[in-house]
Amino acid sequence: MIITGDDPMGISSLQQFLHRQFKMKDLDFLSYFLGLEISQDSSSYFLTQAKYTSDLLARASLTDCKIATTPVDPQTRLTPLEGTLFHGLHYFAQSSLQLHAFSDANWAGDPTDRCSTTRFCFFLGNYLIT
Repeated sequence: MIITGDDPMGISSLQQFLHRQFKMKDLDFLSYFLGLEISQDSSSYFLTQAKYTSDLLARASLTDCKIATTPVDPQTRLTPLEGTLFHGLHYFAQSSLQLHAFSDANWAGDPTDRCSTTRFCFFLGNYLIT
């Protein structure tokens, strides 16, 4: 379970309550959870799945795959053979609570199998939430 927030007293109180109800221990700062690597500083978090992805590539014997640099040119067409291993999400402590939604769709646009694709994303302030 991950407990996070900007109220240290509230977090401590919740941890004490949960500790009375369940057998648990505090592992301190979060660094790796369910395939996510989390690094942090005083004002932000950075989430990536580089280790998890590297392990998958090694298991599939694809460690010599082609790597693309970032940021990627918007006109670049990536295929399943081009990797984005070190991409991640950067979450900052200060953000508005305004909800933004974006979507896109195309007809037979996938260069591999000509399937249509539809994608969407929702941001709460600066945070990608889905």
